[in-house]
Parts: sequence; structure tokens; C-alpha cells
Amino acid sequence: MLRFMRAAANTFVAKLLLLLLVGSFLMWGIADFVRERPDTSLASVGTEKVTASEFQQTLTTDIQRINRATGQNFTLEQAQAFGLPARILARILAERTLDQDTKRFSLSISETDMVASIMADPQFAGIDGKFDRRQYESALRNLGMNETSFVHNRGRQLQRQMIAESYMAGLGMPKLLQNALGLGFMEERKIASISIPLTAIPRPAPPTDDVLKAHYETTKTRWQTPEFRNVQLLSFMPSDAGLSVSDAELKAAFEAQKATLSTPEIRRILQIVLPDAKAGETFKAGLASKSFTQLAEARGEDPDSFDLGFLTKADVLDDAVRAAAFSLKEGESIVVPNGKFGPVAIQVTDIEPEKSADFESAKADIHTALLKKKVETQSQDLEKQVDDSLANNEPFADIAKKFKLTFTPVEAVDKMGLAPDGTPVAVFSGRDELLKATFNVAEGFEITPVKFSDGAIVWVNIAKIMPAAQQPFDVAKPQVTQSWILQQQFNALQKKADDIAADTKSGKSLKELAARERVKLGELAHFTRQNAPAALSEAAISTIFSSAPQQSAVYFDDKSQSAVVFSVVDVRVPAAIKDGLPSEQAANFTRQYQDDVFGSYVLARQSILGAHINQPLLNKLVATPGAQ
Repeated sequence: MLRFMRAAANTFVAKLLLLLLVGSFLMWGIADFVRERPDTSLASVGTEKVTASEFQQTLTTDIQRINRATGQNFTLEQAQAFGLPARILARILAERTLDQDTKRFSLSISETDMVASIMADPQFAGIDGKFDRRQYESALRNLGMNETSFVHNRGRQLQRQMIAESYMAGLGMPKLLQNALGLGFMEERKIASISIPLTAIPRPAPPTDDVLKAHYETTKTRWQTPEFRNVQLLSFMPSDAGLSVSDAELKAAFEAQKATLSTPEIRRILQIVLPDAKAGETFKAGLASKSFTQLAEARGEDPDSFDLGFLTKADVLDDAVRAAAFSLKEGESIVVPNGKFGPVAIQVTDIEPEKSADFESAKADIHTALLKKKVETQSQDLEKQVDDSLANNEPFADIAKKFKLTFTPVEAVDKMGLAPDGTPVAVFSGRDELLKATFNVAEGFEITPVKFSDGAIVWVNIAKIMPAAQQPFDVAKPQVTQSWILQQQFNALQKKADDIAADTKSGKSLKELAARERVKLGELAHFTRQNAPAALSEAAISTIFSSAPQQSAVYFDDKSQSAVVFSVVDVRVPAAIKDGLPSEQAANFTRQYQDDVFGSYVLARQSILGAHINQPLLNKLVATPGAQ
């Protein structure tokens, strides 16, 4: 369809329609077309509005931060799966709510407090643990912000923090609630159990067709064939490009990059900034009889604070210190009287000389870089040529011959990369990006070329979509039969386990019942919710800790396909709970309690101010391609 629209845009009819549209603007005026535009805000709280562009920018920035932190390609689809868009919008609305409270209370941040906040921020600290301007500027670049915007946002953040701290000051969790929560986390339970496997349940008699048809109707969604797509692929592989790099090209590139390929001289430098000229003279005199380290220790200097590590000349910003440090021999010390911040004592403990690059050692890396650049150039040219051919409605097979690309027709593939017979489709194996892209576009639309890290490019054409279809009863009958049999066996297993649990209430012990059922009596030693045996599922743990002591209950073990009848034979409450929670545990619970209470305050303020979310617009903004 896109190819058709591109071609149709050049027709006489399209140009005539465009002329009529321009004429309507001239006749009626542009104002009538833009007057009374509807509110397109994504959300609002009180008088504050959140625009779609602001939300998208914040979402993009957060995803980029996750990518940098994890080294992974965190996609919008994954962000949706984790509920990130909704959390981001909730965060923005909470901030806007507090911003209105800061105005209500006329709060402001002094320049002194602002500077102190930035100087104390650990993300801006250098290797000495103190504020580092270069680290600060680097962090701002990573955030994609200039200093003015950052300081403005930091001011708003500190104002919100003032409200939060004042609201939560002195807000402690009631001891009764602390102990109740502690009990849930620290209580220990010991259980005895018997396990009845599904294999102990006899297979039911074969069902009639009427029974199976009834089961088929109640479980109809299980018996569907997945959506299949008939696709055509055009593939460009760098290995098929026939590109090479000559020795002359390698040598020319080496000469051009020689300076950057060499490793500069580095020196390990110890540095102490002295308070005044007198201290400098004293330190200089002391070097005649004592070592640099001894003098530093006598001054009470922390070794970690004056060891700058290995530095190049460019790393030393103070001109006088740089000149002195790179004139000393290994092990020598000196006092520089005219440093930027006063006298500076320095010592060079290690020197690693400059290492000049040689052609043979750099040859392989240069070859890889040059070849990659040639592939990228050819790929860019090829993309333009293929795009032009697609715009001219040339068939994929003809384009493949024209540009010597690989043409691969795929009769049918589903979202799992499988053919109708259940076998993997080879061209999609290990290419999740290609498979995902194939199912993110509608029939008749060519997608943006899928590019791979090795330089490969694949164009996809969706020739036909075969929607998911309901399997007729006769086709699905074997699977329906097996499903019905399994359901009957599970129902019988549930009843048997319930009967055994009921028998314990009539006075029989689990030990007796284990002997009757010819199964072993199991036991799990004392454990808490947090350190429960790995074999227990979350549902099993929840059932065990919600059951009354000395009473039998049942949970299912999916791994062994067994019903487990158990009894809590002992409960231990740690002395820490009886005498009050440990301070660290109590502090953790209190922080969670304060967060919950303050969250309730924000929601209450939003209720008073009035909050609104444009849900259709939000759905549109976070929709992945093909989902709209």
C-alpha cells in the first residue's frame, strides 16, 4: 500500500486534489481550520498539564538510561510488559501535584542550598570523592541536559523533597503493625506431608463424542491454529559483497591514525595540596630526610586521597604541576610553589613510557574498521536503490536479480518462527528481530529494512496473512480427548487429596494415611517465607503460611504433578519479634510505611485538585508498530 501511495502521489488526480486543498485555504482562511482546537494534553492535575511530547521524551530518556545501565537493547514492547509507561506517567503526575503544593506553601531553594546539593551529589564525584566539574559536565551530557535546565529541575526536585520530608518527619510505623509484618517475614514453620502423584490416578474410560464435544466447546480457544504469514525476504550479506581492503589503503589509514593508535606516557602521581607557602617550605625541607609517604602520614593525610593513580599529561589540569610531574624521574618528589590552589607536593612513583603503534600489530583492527566502513557505504547506497525499486512496484524477485541479493520466499511462518508442520523456518532461526518485525506490519506494507550487527540487511514483504482459525472438532479430536482425560485425572486427584485431608480431621495421622496410600511421609524442617525450599512454589508457600497449625490442607506441585497433603506440625516465632524487631528491620518497614502513607497523601491531593488521563492518546503513544 505504501508503494501504491508513493506512485499515486505523482498522478494528475493527486496534484489536482492538492490544488483544491490550497485553494480552500486561500478562500476561507487558515484560521477557520485551526480555531477551537481540542485539548491534546495527555494528562492533567489541577492547573498543570502533561503534554504528549513531554511524556514521550521522558519515556525515551528512561529507556536509554536502562540501556546504558544494562548494556541491553530495552525496547518499547519490553517497557510496556514491565508497566514502565504507566509508572512514568504516574511519576510525572505526582511531581506536578507536589509542584502545586510548593506554590501553595511559597517554598523556594536558596542558591547556597542548591550549590551544596550539587557539590554533595555522589554521581558528580571524582576519584578523590570530591566534586569534579568534568564528571558533572559528563553526567549532564549523558542526561541530555544543559546546566540551566538541570539546575531548574534540581530546584523543583528539592522543593518536592521539602514537602515529603516535612510530611513524613516523625511518622513512625505503629509497633503492632511492625510486629505483624515481621511475623509474616520471620515466622518459621515445619510441615509433614504425603504426596499423591497423578500417575496414581487410573485412566478414565474412553469418553463418548458427545462428552468430547461438550469439552471442546468449553475449551474452544485452545483449539486454534496460529496466524501464519506468507512472506518474501530480500537479504544482503556483507560476506557476499565481494569487498576487500588493499595494503595501500591499510598503510594510508595507519599513517593517518598513528597518533591515536599510540599509547601516551602515563605516570602514577601522589599529590598533596598544602595550605600556604610556609607549609610548602616545611614539606620541601622534610623531603631531605623523610619519604613523601612518611611526611604525608605525619600530616594525617589519607593515602586514598593523595594517590591520583596513573595519569597522562592531558589528565593533569594544573600547568605548573603538569610540567613538574612530567620532568621528575621515577621515585622523585618535589614541592611546586605556584600551583593553582597554592603549594603542591608531588611524587612520581611509577612511569610507563609511551608506546608507539607499529603497523603489523594494528593491521588487523584497521582492516576490520575499513571493511566495516566500506560495507556501511555500500549498504547505504543499496538501501536507496532498493527503496527506489520498491517505489516503482518492482517485484522482490526482480529486485533480487537486479542487485544480486538473496531472494527467499516463505510459504508460511507463525510468531514462533515455525512452519505449519511445527518445524523451524531456517531463515528466522536466531533472528528474533526479523521475526518480530515480520509480525509488526500489515499486509501490503513493506517494512523498514531490518539491520543486524554483522552488517546484514533484510527487507520483508508481507504477501499474505492467514489469520488464526478455529480447528474443527474432527481435526482437534485427538488433542481434545487427551485434554479431557487429563482434566478427569486432575479432578480425581483433587478429590483424593481432599478426602485424605478430611481423614486427618477424624483422628487419623498423616503417618497412618501414608502407610495406607503406600507413599512416604515427608518432612520439611523449619523455614520462613524467604528461605523456603526451592521446590515449593509461591502458591504452595502462601498455602502453608495461611494454614492453621495441626490442621491439614492441600497444595499442588506442578513440577511433579502431585497433590501434597500437609500439616503444619510446628510454628516458631523468633525472639526478635517478641521483644521488638531489630533496628535495621524496623527501619526498613518504617521507610516502606512512610512511602505508602506519603503516596496516599499525593493521591488525596490529586483527588482534590482533579486529575485526568487521556487514555486513548496514551494507548496510541505506547502502541508498538502493528498493534494500532
